[in-house]
Amino acid sequence: MIAAVGGGGVWFMGGAWGIGVIAMLSMTAGSLLSGYVYRYNNSLPWILLSVSLVVLGVLFITQIKESDKVED
Repeated sequence: MIAAVGGGGVWFMGGAWGIGVIAMLSMTAGSLLSGYVYRYNNSLPWILLSVSLVVLGVLFITQIKESDKVED
């Protein structure tokens, strides 16, 4: 399972991260898609990144609740 998902943090071959198959497939698909998005509009990747960070920030603020119980 760790080989498929990837544990991260394993450094080998002087510059390549040891990641899993699933992570590598998503990174490869993202790299391919980003080339087409960048060719369509040079500023679109930065706009998409900014919008997604704002959406994630709002989701974190609204969905993460502080625990009432204090751990020892």
